[in-house]
Amino acid sequence: LDGASRLANNLEINLGNEYTVFDNDDNRLVTGERLRTNYGAAWDERWAWGYFRPEAKLKHIGYTLNRPILPGASDNPSTTVPVADLDTGLYFERSTNLFKGFTQTLEPRVYYLNSKFKDQTDHPDFDTTDLTFSYQQLFRDDRFSGGDRIGDANQVTLRLTSPLIDDRGIELLRGSLG
Repeated sequence: LDGASRLANNLEINLGNEYTVFDNDDNRLVTGERLRTNYGAAWDERWAWGYFRPEAKLKHIGYTLNRPILPGASDNPSTTVPVADLDTGLYFERSTNLFKGFTQTLEPRVYYLNSKFKDQTDHPDFDTTDLTFSYQQLFRDDRFSGGDRIGDANQVTLRLTSPLIDDRGIELLRGSLG
C-alpha cells in the first residue's frame, strides 16, 4: 500500500507500506510476518537551470516470528532508521563548434545520503541481498534489495553528464562519469 501527494507546490509526501507473510513446511526454518514502512517528505524545487531536492525519511521494519533468530532474542524484533538525502544539479548548455546544429549540455549532480547504522542481526533474512554495484546504485537510498535490511551510509556521490542533442531536440549521444 503506497501513496504520494503534493501538499504544496513543491512539498511531496511519500508513504510506502509492505506487509509480507513468510511460511514454510519445514519446522526447522523461521517463519513469520514482516511490516516495512518507508515514510518521507521532500522539497522538490526545479528550474530550467537546475534542481534542488532535500528529503527526510523514516524507515521501519518490524517482525512477528514463530521463534527468535538468536537465542534469547525477541521474536518481535524491529528497527527504525532516520534517513536524509540531498539531490541537486545544474544544467549548462551551449552550441557546439565542432558539429553545426548540435547542442551540448554539461550536467553536474551532487547526491548526499545519510542513514544511521542500526544493528539488525536479530532480524531474519527472508528475501534480502546486497545489490550488485552499478552506476544507478550511486543514487539509491539503500544498498539492499528486499525488505529485511536498512542500509547505513554517509556518502557523497558526484556525477558529470554531457549529452549531445541535434537541432530537432533528439539526444544522439550521452556520456556520464560518477
